[in-house]
Amino acid sequence: MTACVDTVRDELGVESVCRQLQIAPSTYYAAKKREGEPYQCVVCMMRS
Repeated sequence: MTACVDTVRDELGVESVCRQLQIAPSTYYAAKKREGEPYQCVVCMMRS
């Protein structure tokens, strides 16, 4: 999800892309923060 937003965020902005994806911008920013901490991503995936 973050890769999709990252490819167009400079052109369209995070908020407008998130609106089209129907996710909260805070979801994107939280996912970006977790990218540096992969162990948390695995835990989140297990909870889903």
